Order: sequence, then C-alpha cells, then structure tokens
Amino acid sequence: MADISNINPQLRDVEIIHPGTGLKLGISVTVCSIDDPLLTRVKRSITDERMRLEQKNKAMKAADIEENRIKILQTAIRGWNWYSPTGNDDDIPTYKGEVPEYIPANVRAILSEEKMRWFGDQINAEISETESFFAK
Repeated sequence: MADISNINPQLRDVEIIHPGTGLKLGISVTVCSIDDPLLTRVKRSITDERMRLEQKNKAMKAADIEENRIKILQTAIRGWNWYSPTGNDDDIPTYKGEVPEYIPANVRAILSEEKMRWFGDQINAEISETESFFAK
C-alpha cells in the first residue's frame, strides 16, 4: 500500500497562449502549486499584513492588492523557456525586443506591466488547478 505522506505536488510546465487566438506563443513557464511551501509563506505574509491593517481599522489599498498579486505570481514562477513554436529561430517570441533571461527583475517587469495582465492571469489560472501538479 502506498504511503500517502509521499504524495506531493510537483513543478509543471505551462504553455503561454495568445489571449486572442489561443495559439502557443513559444513561452513555457515552470510553475509550482498554490500549496507550495514557499508560496504558502508569501500568502501568509500577505494575510498577516492585511490582518494588521484590519486591527487598525484600515484596509489595503488597490496598489497593495496588485503588488501582492505580483508577489504571489512571481513566487509561483520557477523558470521559463522562450522558444520558437514553429521551429524557425526567427519566430522566438521577445519582450520589448529581447528574449528575457529568467531572473526576478524580468519576471516582475512582465507581471507588473498593465497591458501584460493576461500573462499573469494565465499563470494564476494554472497554479490553482491543484490536481494537475500530481503525477498520474
């Protein structure tokens, strides 16, 4: 019989698709589950801050809520690969003219840009699908 304590979510790759056409863009993002320990720490920190504000009869500002969204998504992204979906090197996607290296500043730049919200929305939807992080 299997020991259920050994059943743990795994990282998985998510294909980013064009929000209008549904076609693969050539960006594969490695993400963790919403229940990942590192992500849980970030979520707890956000909850602690919200509770501190509530004790003072204050609420989070819209900018704080958006910043927290970015923190969660940035923590959930563990890597990426930008590649040509057609096999032609000229078709490798870029961000502001370059293929961005996977570093925190680049992840944050993309997630922070208002017109790129669709990128973060796709990551958010994927990390919430708990069952997809378990081997079948």
